[in-house]
Amino acid sequence: MKIKISFIGAGKIIREHIKAFSTIKNVELSGLYSRTFEKAKKLSQEFKIKHTCFSVEDLFNKTKSDLVVIGVPIESTKEVCLDSIKFPWKCLVEKPLGLNLKETTEIKKNVNSYKIYLALNRNYLNSTLQVKKLLKNDSSRRIIFLFDQENTVAARFYHSKRVIDNYMFANSIHIIDYCRIFARGKIKNISNIFSLKKDNIKIFSKKIFFSSGDIAIYNSAWNRPGPWSVDISTNKYFFNIKPLEKVLIRSFDKNQDFQLASDNDDKKFKPGFKKQALEMIKLINKKKNIVPNINDALYTAKLIQRLYNN
Repeated sequence: MKIKISFIGAGKIIREHIKAFSTIKNVELSGLYSRTFEKAKKLSQEFKIKHTCFSVEDLFNKTKSDLVVIGVPIESTKEVCLDSIKFPWKCLVEKPLGLNLKETTEIKKNVNSYKIYLALNRNYLNSTLQVKKLLKNDSSRRIIFLFDQENTVAARFYHSKRVIDNYMFANSIHIIDYCRIFARGKIKNISNIFSLKKDNIKIFSKKIFFSSGDIAIYNSAWNRPGPWSVDISTNKYFFNIKPLEKVLIRSFDKNQDFQLASDNDDKKFKPGFKKQALEMIKLINKKKNIVPNINDALYTAKLIQRLYNN
């Protein structure tokens, strides 16, 4: 029996999700809904999606889909999620899950943990998966260095003030979520290292202590140049993840570097999207998977709030 999948939204991000799911066997692209009907109709025709619908309710009634993928503007995410959870399908929601911690918490209050899942494509990058694999055999303390750069000056040209005011949830989530991926245990404490703020420039560094003994150093630079990066130091390895699709690995035993690049799926599709789609199919089929659920979304949202609550 084919797994039926529907989509909400008709922008670039939904297009990437459709491309990824369209290449998987036993998947039926059942329906598409967007407030801009003509745009949705055009996308449906391009990918041979069966139904172009007029509302979330219409989408479910016509398709009876197993999964709905939600990729709408950030300011609409909460409303669309609360509409979508009324129906008996799984929901894969493009991050962030709500514009801020308040919205994420509100969504969480209205749904159980096995209804909504978060689309965090960097969980599925070849670099991320290979580092996780190597770390399985390394129980030593992890020191994780995160560098986050945001350009809200440029973002103001295509985002509202409300999104800009919550840009740490909208965009910094990409880097901060690596704490959930790589750091073990519960967050015990967060301490300030330094901060600098002048005009549009905001720079700070904070240290996050975990119950496992792991430590993460989060460095944030807003409106200053710099690439996103993640470094992880253990007794056995040093990982330099920059750009995030690639990782340079140094082994203590061999004392030599080797680089793992993106795999074919990350070249053919938006990086991480094909593996993410495959993991969602596993989830629908009740097989073991690595898809972040709403509790994971809440974990990262709470961490973002604590890091930026200064």
